[in-house]
Amino acid sequence: MNKKKVLIVVDTMFVGGIEKAALRFQCGMDKDKFDFTYLVRLWPNGPLEREAISNGATVIHFPSSERGLTDEIKYYKKLFNKEKYDIVHCHSTFYNGIILWVAYKCGINKRISHAHMTRDISKSLIKRGKDRLYSFVMQRFLCRYATDLLACSTVAGEALYGKRNFRKRGIMINNPVEVNKYYFDEAVRKLVRDKMKILDSTLVWGHVGRLNKIKNHMFLIDLFARWRNSHTNSVLILVGDGPEKTKLKEKVNSLGLNDYVFFMGNRDDVNILLMAMDIFVFPSMHEGFPISLIEAQIVKLPCLVSDTVTYEAKLNDNVSYASLNAPYEEWIEKIEHLLTYDRNSIDISKIKSRFGINSVGCVLEEIYLKNLE
Repeated sequence: MNKKKVLIVVDTMFVGGIEKAALRFQCGMDKDKFDFTYLVRLWPNGPLEREAISNGATVIHFPSSERGLTDEIKYYKKLFNKEKYDIVHCHSTFYNGIILWVAYKCGINKRISHAHMTRDISKSLIKRGKDRLYSFVMQRFLCRYATDLLACSTVAGEALYGKRNFRKRGIMINNPVEVNKYYFDEAVRKLVRDKMKILDSTLVWGHVGRLNKIKNHMFLIDLFARWRNSHTNSVLILVGDGPEKTKLKEKVNSLGLNDYVFFMGNRDDVNILLMAMDIFVFPSMHEGFPISLIEAQIVKLPCLVSDTVTYEAKLNDNVSYASLNAPYEEWIEKIEHLLTYDRNSIDISKIKSRFGINSVGCVLEEIYLKNLE
């Protein structure tokens, strides 16, 4: 069997949930069946590019000089006609419609759109109105020119394709996780905490995610400040980087929390940092199916999550939800309750079978090869 040429379209290869999912899908698939190329549309030279290349893929960048819609369409047409890809798999949200339309025009038989996000409720009414108009047009492109409508969750699929379209044609596929890296290890936990000079008696809150408005770190920091009023022996670990970093540090400073909030930046050892935590607090304004929340559950962390995150992400008993409109006291009460769970009693066998890289990779292989001549 000749290898099938696959083009994976992403906006960046920085350390974000969508990018990590795209890379892990590729890692779980048979390299003897597929030849992978990543097209990075917007911000080149992210750290995950090196990982993709080391895993046998090629990485190309959209020319920075060609940013108009007409130039983009010309570029895709030229690329598709030259390389003769068998499969185009797009992770660029609504822009998938434009890319897959060109792929259709160029005779590419397998054209996949992948939904990862829900609607952004943080935007103004005007911006949301513009989004609805844009999505109205793009949904028609997607549903006409994509051969497969994939999504990491029901809410993500319905947000991108519309409820009727997703219920009729949508395919749910879990975001893959390197499950074996996240098995909880008490010895690793102690080692990490010792290195960070965190006492055994200190309670550690944790969060993993890009430092942007959607992740709602301002709320998280305010909540942590309230928590420390009655739980002074506590610290907060923030893993990730992003455009809100300066504002968040100013917020922490204004609350006198500099010694208790740790900004860890982007890390390649998230698995062991999770082991050092006692609770995972995740107050996002919206999410598709957050990988970091799945990773936290594999480490058996109790998790408190905003109710704007899909309930499909609740895989363990020690996961609870709270409204962003609820008072801080309600969040604090739920955290106190979650901390009573016995971490070692949590069973993660179902997560391993559903989200393991090889398991999910096999599912995607079937989608890639189905009806592909």
